[in-house]
Amino acid sequence: MDYDDEQTRDVYAHYGLAMYLAQTLEHGIVNALVILRLPERDKYTRQDIDEFMENRFQKTLGVLLKHLKSEVALPPNLESVVTEALNRRNYLAHHYFREKAESFVTRSGRVQMLQELQADQQLFESADEQLGKILTPFRVKHGITDSVYEAEYKRMCQQLGIAP
Repeated sequence: MDYDDEQTRDVYAHYGLAMYLAQTLEHGIVNALVILRLPERDKYTRQDIDEFMENRFQKTLGVLLKHLKSEVALPPNLESVVTEALNRRNYLAHHYFREKAESFVTRSGRVQMLQELQADQQLFESADEQLGKILTPFRVKHGITDSVYEAEYKRMCQQLGIAP
């Protein structure tokens, strides 16, 4: 494989990772919406929670953010990060390769694309991490500690027959 082929493959790989991280952020928002229901968790069955989550997974990132903002006030810095993440996710999903067609055919263009995609990856990771941090005190208050997460992770790994 020559350098141009490797670089092209890297662009596709980094694009895929950026979109994966955008979806991770979407999942984090759905998890946040579930966490916000912890005070009333005795009202919900496992099936209710699964249906709630499935319904939310059908929503766009923009709609999920509106739902989240209607239920919790986001600090201004986080609001700006998630808004930027929303804009970048939409750009990547709907316009990226069409608008980058000329850049994609040159080495210097692909270098620029790789830099942008890596910045997008960091943006999505940062938004998800910051969201998790603001929800941590809330979930811990309601008994969902890091050790509970770890135990559930181990249980799921065991159920799947894989090492944690």
